[in-house]
Amino acid sequence: MPFDLFDVPRRLRERGRQVPACAFPAERTGPAVLRAAGRKGFSRDLADRCWPA
Repeated sequence: MPFDLFDVPRRLRERGRQVPACAFPAERTGPAVLRAAGRKGFSRDLADRCWPA
């Protein structure tokens, strides 16, 4: 299923998280980039509790 740069942040926003997405200028080619930060000590167990499947 194809998706675009803004689909990931949109899905994370549904779960109460914020990840900014910025499109590159039209002349820029190559992959798109999302920037996300996590805090020290953030484990997989904590992520599973925050974002249940």
